[in-house]
Amino acid sequence: MNRMIWIVAAVCLALIGAWLTTRPGVPLPMAPETNELAVYAVPVDRAIEINNAIEYVMAVGEKKLGSSQMAGPDQIMVLAPPSVHAGIQNALKALGASDLPGRFGKQALNLSVWLLHSTDNAATDPALASVATQTDALRQELGVAGFKLSDRAQLSLATNADTAQLKTPRGTEIRARALTDSKAYVLEFNLVRHDANDSGLRTKTTVLPGQNLVLSTAAGAEPGQWEVVILRLDQPEA
Repeated sequence: MNRMIWIVAAVCLALIGAWLTTRPGVPLPMAPETNELAVYAVPVDRAIEINNAIEYVMAVGEKKLGSSQMAGPDQIMVLAPPSVHAGIQNALKALGASDLPGRFGKQALNLSVWLLHSTDNAATDPALASVATQTDALRQELGVAGFKLSDRAQLSLATNADTAQLKTPRGTEIRARALTDSKAYVLEFNLVRHDANDSGLRTKTTVLPGQNLVLSTAAGAEPGQWEVVILRLDQPEA
C-alpha cells in the first residue's frame, strides 16, 4: 500500500468531527478549537508529499481548518486544531517517523505600533517619547527636522496561534502573528492605511522582546516626506 494512503486516511479521520462543526444545522458539541502550531520531523524522501497531503485534506469542506508548510528538508510546520494534530501524529508514526517534536506552547504578547511622518518642525512630539532613540537616529539618517505621530496601535496576541487583527479609529488595519523562535519571535506583519495613497506594508521579520524595531521607512505623500513604522513586542509582566 502506498504510504501516502496512511497520512491521508489518518488526517481524514481526525477531521470528521471538525467538519461536522462547519455544516449548517448541526449543533456544536463544544466550543470551536483554537489552532495550535507544531513542527514535525518527516521522512526526507516523502516530506513534500506529506506536506501536500495534509494541506489538501485540511482544505476539503466548507471551512479550511488549518495550514501546512515546509519548515526544512525533513520538517513540516502545521497550524491546526488539537484534534487534527492528534491525527497527524498517528499518521506520521505509521509512516515510521521517529522524531516528533512537541507542540509549541502559547505565550501572551503585547504588540505596540507607531506610525510616523517626517515634518519640518524640529520640536519633539511628546507622543514619540517611547521611540525617541529611533527617531533621533532617523533624523540624522534621513536628513529631516523631526517626526510627528500619524497613528498608534496596541494589539494583544498569542504566540503560535491564529492571526490577530485590529483597526484603529484612524482607519489603519493591522494583522499580526508571532511564532516562537528560540529567544526571539518571528513576526508576520501586515498593515494597510486607508489614506490618499492606500499605502500598506507586509513583511516577516525576527523581533527581540522589549526592543523597538524600525520596520519600514518609505517616501511619504508629500515631496521630501518620509513615513516610518516602528514596533515593539513585550512580554506581559506576571
